[in-house]
Amino acid sequence: MDVAPNGQQRSGENQVCNQRDAYRDGNQHPIVALMELAPEFDVNLVDLSTVRLMGAVTADLAVDPVGDFNENGIADLRFEFDRDEVEAVLTQDGDVLLVVTGILEGITSFMGLGPARVILPFVLEPNGGEVLRSGASTEVSWQNPEGWPVDYVDLSLSADGGTSWDPLAANLRGTSATVELPAVESEQMLVRVHYFDGERELGHDSSDAFFTLSASVTAVEGGPAVFGLIGNAPNPFSRSTVVRFGLSRPGRATLRIFDLRGRLVRTLVDEVLAAGRHEVAWSGRDDTGSAVASGVYFYRLQAEGQTAIRRLTLQQ
Repeated sequence: MDVAPNGQQRSGENQVCNQRDAYRDGNQHPIVALMELAPEFDVNLVDLSTVRLMGAVTADLAVDPVGDFNENGIADLRFEFDRDEVEAVLTQDGDVLLVVTGILEGITSFMGLGPARVILPFVLEPNGGEVLRSGASTEVSWQNPEGWPVDYVDLSLSADGGTSWDPLAANLRGTSATVELPAVESEQMLVRVHYFDGERELGHDSSDAFFTLSASVTAVEGGPAVFGLIGNAPNPFSRSTVVRFGLSRPGRATLRIFDLRGRLVRTLVDEVLAAGRHEVAWSGRDDTGSAVASGVYFYRLQAEGQTAIRRLTLQQ
């Protein structure tokens, strides 16, 4: 990147690059700009709140920008920018010239220029509107960016509309994979595909709109058709558990969760089912969709004029 205090260009050891990091809330894969100013300018006077990429994206105020990052004995500036915000500005595929601007407190403004290539991958499925069963397997498919080698792909999943992301699968090749979805319930699900060239992330793309994970009853093959609660696993659980039960004949069955005071928390099943074994997931949420508190709960199966009750433990 060329650095230009007062608009005067200066060549430096600067670059725009990507970093691979562990999935976590917030700016998990930032766009990083390294800049080196002329020796007469004190980099410690940079006003981080004034730094902008492409005149729109603000630098991360929590990251100390000063250091000798290229180890040449001259202090540098290192700015991190939120990847999603940068991608919202750079919407066209191809080569672009990135511009970083800012102000040295009480002295002057500075500007850095650097070439970059915008690579736009695409999630194909699930891409919004689908209703999938929690705890089941589904296919995730994507389109690799044209003209750029992709060594492998990582997948991550959000159940809260993109606020936080959890790893779903890693080191995938090709353009599709069958993955096991978590046993959670949400109408704000998103899947994200991360493209890597070695250890460098080329880019990522997320579902265009929310899809839904819904807990539904699933028939389980094998075992005798006997009425009763088989149990739940895992138990204790922190995010979700799968309750298994059996029916000796077809008919209406209800499976409900109660707290220790006997108050109804969640109705998991209330429908006509075939004879045999079944299972359904519970994500620790009540009938309003709110997360319930840690503690001991009871689940009660009623069918065929019979009742069975067992206990489970939620540990957040």
